[in-house]
Amino acid sequence: MLSASQFELATVQAVIFTPDLDAFSASAVLASVLTRFNKRFNGQVQALPLPSDVPAEFPRIVLQSHDHSWLLRAAPARVDVLWKNTSQDVYDTEQIVTLCTEVLMHYVSNCQVRVGRVALVLTRTFETSNSAELLISRFCSDDAKSGIFRNSQNFEVHNHKRYPLKEYLQNTKELEVNSWVRCKTAILDSSQKPVILVEQDINTPDEKIYECEFSSDDIGEYFSHAALEAESILHLYFPSES
Repeated sequence: MLSASQFELATVQAVIFTPDLDAFSASAVLASVLTRFNKRFNGQVQALPLPSDVPAEFPRIVLQSHDHSWLLRAAPARVDVLWKNTSQDVYDTEQIVTLCTEVLMHYVSNCQVRVGRVALVLTRTFETSNSAELLISRFCSDDAKSGIFRNSQNFEVHNHKRYPLKEYLQNTKELEVNSWVRCKTAILDSSQKPVILVEQDINTPDEKIYECEFSSDDIGEYFSHAALEAESILHLYFPSES
């Protein structure tokens, strides 16, 4: 039976959203990030002078590493830090999440950015030639396996829940999050090999962006708890054999 421990970390994406669009400064992003993290983002720098009518979510600054394992995209409405496993080695999820988070924490603290929403997106993969069969076997009844899902070439399970994030407190109140889980068949871009891909997105509700305000420390705490929550969820979907 497929278990959580068999999945390899493929990508980590940590995102902060800000409602104060006019406070965005491309030069402040560059100065803040490159002063401290220039060895990490040592690749091409893109600074895009875009018209004011371009959507606020569209990046004005793009930084990356030479080996393409690190990427930062900064826009008036959001800043994304992305890590990609370019070596197919085994990595510790919490450690990579911490490395992503420290960039955002430094930027928020250094530039006094107001953050109203946060999101952590993780993807993991398991290489297998019978990905659809394994997913169907895990999530479907015997009747479904032998009936409507028989001989399926591709398969996907997509689930959304909303609940308070365990042990996370903001202003003495539990923080409500959206938890999205998608388990699906896929083909790896790098190797063109078939895999089972699990994508997890744990984020705070969009409609709360003007009500919440995350300090730099709050951001660090959120991503730490979200990473643990994602790991716990993965084990619920793919438990180890007893």
